[in-house]
Amino acid sequence: MNADDARALIVAHRVWHAAARAASPGQPAGKTADVVLTALESGLRRWVGAEGYAALLNRCVSDTQQRHPVLQAFPDFAELDPDLAPDALHAAVVALLECMMHELSEVVGWELGIRLLELSVAPLFRGLPSAESQEAVS
Repeated sequence: MNADDARALIVAHRVWHAAARAASPGQPAGKTADVVLTALESGLRRWVGAEGYAALLNRCVSDTQQRHPVLQAFPDFAELDPDLAPDALHAAVVALLECMMHELSEVVGWELGIRLLELSVAPLFRGLPSAESQEAVS
């Protein structure tokens, strides 16, 4: 794993945890996934347009679905069985986010690809330390 991949993984985990904090305590993992996807759609559509966002999301769901079968429930994660292993959905959404950053980076470079995703979900990050400060701690 190179430094860009490692940073994308850190950002993906931060997005998941920020979404979990943004929703009500004790919520099922499906609700957290919905919070992530809602924030992404709202934010990324500003940067890449509705068609660009749809293409990016569809490609990444297709690319990660085989490794993360829980993505077959996409886009209705809130309807998933609340007893579904939250770790499986967490891993699937993190993989989806990593794929999105990778795809964006193919067009605009790693730094901007990661930054576009961060900016798209910025409302979820209120009160959280930046990725750079977390990298310095780890």
